[in-house]
Amino acid sequence: MPSPFPGMDPYLESAAYWRDVHACLITHIRAALQPLLRPTYNARVEERLSIVPTDRAVYADVSIHKRKVEEASVTYAESAESEVANAADRPLAQPWIVSLSETPPPETYVEIIRADSREVVTVIEVLSPTNKTASSGFEEYARKRRELLGSQVNLVEIDLLSQGIRPFPQLPDCDSVRCRYMIGVSRASSRDQYELYPIALNEMLPRFGIPLRAPDANVPLDLQIALNRCYDEGAYDDLIDYTQMPGVALTEAERVFVGQRIQLLLRERDG
Repeated sequence: MPSPFPGMDPYLESAAYWRDVHACLITHIRAALQPLLRPTYNARVEERLSIVPTDRAVYADVSIHKRKVEEASVTYAESAESEVANAADRPLAQPWIVSLSETPPPETYVEIIRADSREVVTVIEVLSPTNKTASSGFEEYARKRRELLGSQVNLVEIDLLSQGIRPFPQLPDCDSVRCRYMIGVSRASSRDQYELYPIALNEMLPRFGIPLRAPDANVPLDLQIALNRCYDEGAYDDLIDYTQMPGVALTEAERVFVGQRIQLLLRERDG
Protein backbone atom coordinates (compact mmCIF):
# COMPACT_ATOMS: atom_id res chain seq x y z
CA MET A 1 0.00 0.00 0.00
CA PRO A 2 1.40 3.45 -0.86
CA SER A 3 2.00 6.18 1.69
CA PRO A 4 -1.17 8.10 2.61
CA PHE A 5 0.65 11.38 1.90
CA PRO A 6 1.02 12.94 -1.57
CA GLY A 7 4.65 13.97 -0.92
CA MET A 8 6.93 13.43 2.05
CA ASP A 9 5.51 11.20 4.77
CA PRO A 10 6.23 12.95 8.12
CA TYR A 11 6.27 9.59 9.91
CA LEU A 12 9.42 8.70 7.97
CA GLU A 13 11.28 11.48 9.78
CA SER A 14 11.36 9.27 12.87
CA ALA A 15 14.78 8.01 13.96
CA ALA A 16 13.32 4.50 13.75
CA TYR A 17 13.03 4.78 9.96
CA TRP A 18 15.21 7.62 8.71
CA ARG A 19 18.54 5.79 8.32
CA ASP A 20 16.81 3.17 6.17
CA VAL A 21 14.95 5.85 4.16
CA HIS A 22 18.20 7.79 3.65
CA ALA A 23 20.09 4.76 2.34
CA CYS A 24 17.24 3.80 0.04
CA LEU A 25 16.84 7.32 -1.35
CA ILE A 26 20.53 7.53 -2.20
CA THR A 27 20.29 4.22 -4.06
CA HIS A 28 17.20 5.20 -6.04
CA ILE A 29 18.52 8.66 -6.88
CA ARG A 30 21.61 7.03 -8.38
CA ALA A 31 19.46 4.46 -10.23
CA ALA A 32 17.20 7.17 -11.68
CA LEU A 33 20.09 9.32 -12.90
CA GLN A 34 22.47 6.69 -14.23
CA PRO A 35 20.79 5.93 -17.59
CA LEU A 36 20.40 9.68 -18.24
CA LEU A 37 24.07 10.37 -17.52
CA ARG A 38 25.81 7.67 -19.52
CA PRO A 39 28.11 7.52 -21.36
CA THR A 40 29.58 10.96 -20.61
CA TYR A 41 28.93 10.90 -16.86
CA ASN A 42 28.60 8.29 -14.13
CA ALA A 43 26.76 8.43 -10.80
CA ARG A 44 28.24 6.59 -7.85
CA VAL A 45 27.51 6.27 -4.14
CA GLU A 46 30.23 7.61 -1.86
CA GLU A 47 30.66 7.54 1.93
CA ARG A 48 31.59 10.15 4.50
CA LEU A 49 32.41 9.36 8.12
CA SER A 50 30.35 11.44 10.56
CA ILE A 51 31.54 12.39 14.04
CA VAL A 52 28.66 12.59 16.50
CA PRO A 53 28.20 13.03 20.28
CA THR A 54 28.85 9.97 22.42
CA ASP A 55 25.29 9.64 23.72
CA ARG A 56 24.19 8.04 20.45
CA ALA A 57 23.50 4.37 19.85
CA VAL A 58 26.49 2.06 19.58
CA TYR A 59 27.47 0.48 16.27
CA ALA A 60 30.30 -1.85 15.30
CA ASP A 61 32.73 0.41 13.46
CA VAL A 62 36.34 0.87 14.65
CA SER A 63 37.04 -1.74 17.31
CA ILE A 64 39.66 -2.53 19.92
CA HIS A 65 40.27 -6.19 20.60
CA LYS A 66 41.60 -8.02 23.63
CA ARG A 67 41.89 -11.66 24.49
CA LYS A 68 40.49 -13.22 27.64
CA VAL A 69 43.28 -14.60 29.83
CA GLU A 70 41.39 -17.58 31.25
CA GLU A 71 42.74 -19.94 28.58
CA ALA A 72 42.56 -23.66 29.25
CA SER A 73 46.09 -25.08 29.56
CA VAL A 74 46.15 -27.99 27.10
CA THR A 75 49.35 -29.30 25.47
CA TYR A 76 49.45 -30.56 21.87
CA ALA A 77 49.97 -34.18 23.02
CA GLU A 78 47.12 -34.01 25.48
CA SER A 79 44.95 -32.53 22.76
CA ALA A 80 45.76 -35.35 20.36
CA GLU A 81 44.96 -38.00 22.95
CA SER A 82 41.65 -36.37 23.78
CA GLU A 83 40.39 -36.34 20.17
CA VAL A 84 38.63 -39.66 20.75
CA ALA A 85 37.10 -38.43 24.00
CA ASN A 86 33.53 -37.34 24.29
CA ALA A 87 33.03 -33.87 22.78
CA ALA A 88 31.42 -32.73 26.01
CA ASP A 89 34.79 -33.12 27.74
CA ARG A 90 36.46 -30.52 25.53
CA PRO A 91 37.21 -27.18 27.22
CA LEU A 92 35.07 -24.22 26.18
CA ALA A 93 36.65 -21.88 23.63
CA GLN A 94 37.39 -18.44 25.01
CA PRO A 95 36.06 -15.46 22.98
CA TRP A 96 37.82 -12.34 21.86
CA ILE A 97 36.22 -9.25 23.38
CA VAL A 98 35.30 -6.52 20.87
CA SER A 99 34.78 -2.95 22.09
CA LEU A 100 32.17 -1.30 19.90
CA SER A 101 32.72 2.23 18.64
CA GLU A 102 30.18 4.97 19.29
CA THR A 103 30.61 6.33 15.76
CA PRO A 104 27.72 5.41 13.42
CA PRO A 105 28.27 3.97 9.95
CA PRO A 106 29.39 6.53 7.33
CA GLU A 107 26.72 8.62 5.63
CA THR A 108 26.29 8.16 1.90
CA TYR A 109 25.75 10.67 -0.88
CA VAL A 110 25.64 10.61 -4.69
CA GLU A 111 28.60 11.87 -6.66
CA ILE A 112 28.41 12.50 -10.43
CA ILE A 113 31.75 12.24 -12.23
CA ARG A 114 32.92 12.55 -15.80
CA ALA A 115 33.48 9.04 -17.10
CA ASP A 116 36.69 9.94 -18.94
CA SER A 117 38.57 12.06 -16.38
CA ARG A 118 36.87 10.86 -13.14
CA GLU A 119 36.44 14.55 -12.30
CA VAL A 120 33.67 15.22 -9.76
CA VAL A 121 31.00 17.42 -11.35
CA THR A 122 28.03 17.31 -8.95
CA VAL A 123 27.43 16.16 -5.38
CA ILE A 124 23.89 15.28 -4.21
CA GLU A 125 23.33 15.26 -0.45
CA VAL A 126 20.26 13.94 1.35
CA LEU A 127 20.50 15.68 4.72
CA SER A 128 20.45 13.67 7.95
CA PRO A 129 19.91 14.75 11.58
CA THR A 130 23.70 14.92 12.12
CA ASN A 131 23.89 17.51 9.32
CA LYS A 132 21.18 19.64 10.96
CA THR A 133 21.98 19.47 14.68
CA ALA A 134 24.47 21.80 16.36
CA SER A 135 27.26 19.29 16.94
CA SER A 136 30.57 18.16 15.51
CA GLY A 137 28.57 16.41 12.77
CA PHE A 138 27.04 19.72 11.73
CA GLU A 139 30.46 21.40 11.80
CA GLU A 140 31.98 18.65 9.67
CA TYR A 141 29.19 18.94 7.11
CA ALA A 142 29.54 22.74 7.07
CA ARG A 143 33.27 22.37 6.43
CA LYS A 144 32.71 19.99 3.53
CA ARG A 145 30.00 22.27 2.18
CA ARG A 146 32.37 25.28 2.18
CA GLU A 147 34.96 23.23 0.29
CA LEU A 148 32.41 22.26 -2.38
CA LEU A 149 31.14 25.82 -2.75
CA GLY A 150 34.72 27.01 -3.22
CA SER A 151 35.28 24.51 -6.04
CA GLN A 152 33.89 23.86 -9.52
CA VAL A 153 31.47 21.23 -8.19
CA ASN A 154 27.69 21.69 -8.31
CA LEU A 155 25.95 21.02 -4.99
CA VAL A 156 22.41 19.67 -4.57
CA GLU A 157 21.01 19.46 -1.03
CA ILE A 158 17.76 17.60 -0.36
CA ASP A 159 16.23 18.29 3.05
CA LEU A 160 13.26 16.08 3.91
CA LEU A 161 13.59 16.64 7.66
CA SER A 162 11.43 19.40 9.13
CA GLN A 163 13.43 19.62 12.37
CA GLY A 164 16.88 21.11 12.90
CA ILE A 165 19.10 23.76 11.33
CA ARG A 166 18.93 24.10 7.57
CA PRO A 167 22.53 24.67 6.35
CA PHE A 168 21.70 26.48 3.11
CA PRO A 169 20.07 29.86 2.34
CA GLN A 170 16.38 30.37 3.11
CA LEU A 171 13.64 32.12 1.20
CA PRO A 172 12.70 35.40 2.88
CA ASP A 173 9.41 35.25 4.78
CA CYS A 174 8.98 31.54 4.05
CA ASP A 175 7.16 30.05 7.04
CA SER A 176 7.53 26.50 8.36
CA VAL A 177 4.41 25.36 6.49
CA ARG A 178 5.39 26.56 3.01
CA CYS A 179 9.03 25.60 3.52
CA ARG A 180 8.57 22.49 5.64
CA TYR A 181 10.91 20.62 3.28
CA MET A 182 13.39 22.14 0.87
CA ILE A 183 15.75 21.39 -1.98
CA GLY A 184 18.69 23.70 -2.67
CA VAL A 185 20.91 23.79 -5.75
CA SER A 186 24.15 25.73 -6.06
CA ARG A 187 25.65 25.75 -9.54
CA ALA A 188 29.41 26.15 -9.89
CA SER A 189 28.81 28.51 -12.81
CA SER A 190 26.65 30.92 -10.76
CA ARG A 191 27.48 30.82 -7.03
CA ASP A 192 25.77 34.19 -6.53
CA GLN A 193 22.40 32.56 -7.27
CA TYR A 194 20.96 29.73 -5.16
CA GLU A 195 18.01 27.75 -6.50
CA LEU A 196 15.42 26.79 -3.87
CA TYR A 197 12.45 24.43 -4.11
CA PRO A 198 10.17 24.84 -1.07
CA ILE A 199 7.83 21.92 -0.36
CA ALA A 200 4.76 21.95 1.88
CA LEU A 201 3.42 18.84 3.61
CA ASN A 202 0.44 18.64 1.24
CA GLU A 203 2.56 18.87 -1.94
CA MET A 204 4.27 16.25 -4.05
CA LEU A 205 8.05 16.26 -4.08
CA PRO A 206 9.26 18.01 -7.25
CA ARG A 207 10.78 16.82 -10.47
CA PHE A 208 13.76 19.14 -10.87
CA GLY A 209 17.00 19.55 -12.82
CA ILE A 210 20.35 18.18 -11.64
CA PRO A 211 23.16 20.37 -13.02
CA LEU A 212 26.13 18.98 -14.91
CA ARG A 213 29.13 20.69 -16.47
CA ALA A 214 28.27 23.40 -19.01
CA PRO A 215 27.28 23.25 -21.82
CA ASP A 216 25.60 19.94 -20.95
CA ALA A 217 21.92 20.27 -20.03
CA ASN A 218 20.37 19.36 -16.69
CA VAL A 219 19.19 15.80 -16.11
CA PRO A 220 15.75 15.48 -14.47
CA LEU A 221 15.25 13.81 -11.10
CA ASP A 222 11.73 12.92 -9.96
CA LEU A 223 12.20 12.78 -6.22
CA GLN A 224 8.62 11.66 -5.58
CA ILE A 225 9.11 8.51 -7.62
CA ALA A 226 12.31 7.72 -5.70
CA LEU A 227 10.56 8.18 -2.34
CA ASN A 228 7.55 6.09 -3.41
CA ARG A 229 9.84 3.21 -4.34
CA CYS A 230 11.58 3.46 -0.99
CA TYR A 231 8.25 3.39 0.83
CA ASP A 232 7.19 0.26 -1.06
CA GLU A 233 10.50 -1.55 -0.61
CA GLY A 234 10.72 -0.63 3.07
CA ALA A 235 7.17 -1.89 3.68
CA TYR A 236 6.71 1.03 6.05
CA ASP A 237 2.93 0.62 6.00
CA ASP A 238 3.53 -2.56 8.04
CA LEU A 239 5.68 -0.72 10.59
CA ILE A 240 4.21 2.75 11.08
CA ASP A 241 1.41 3.24 13.60
CA TYR A 242 -0.78 5.67 11.71
CA THR A 243 -3.30 5.78 14.54
CA GLN A 244 -0.91 8.15 16.35
CA MET A 245 0.26 11.59 15.24
CA PRO A 246 3.86 11.73 13.89
CA GLY A 247 6.56 12.70 16.37
CA VAL A 248 7.35 16.02 14.68
CA ALA A 249 6.04 19.52 15.28
CA LEU A 250 2.92 20.36 13.25
CA THR A 251 0.87 23.50 12.86
CA GLU A 252 -2.86 23.24 13.48
CA ALA A 253 -3.51 23.25 9.72
CA GLU A 254 -0.97 20.47 9.23
CA ARG A 255 -2.52 18.43 12.06
CA VAL A 256 -5.89 18.70 10.33
CA PHE A 257 -4.32 17.62 7.03
CA VAL A 258 -2.55 14.65 8.66
CA GLY A 259 -5.77 13.62 10.38
CA GLN A 260 -7.67 13.69 7.10
CA ARG A 261 -5.05 11.57 5.33
CA ILE A 262 -5.00 9.04 8.16
CA GLN A 263 -8.78 8.75 8.21
CA LEU A 264 -8.72 8.09 4.47
CA LEU A 265 -6.05 5.44 4.96
CA LEU A 266 -7.97 3.68 7.73
CA ARG A 267 -11.15 3.63 5.65
CA GLU A 268 -9.23 2.04 2.77
CA ARG A 269 -7.77 -0.58 5.11
CA ASP A 270 -11.20 -1.42 6.48
CA GLY A 271 -12.24 -1.88 2.88
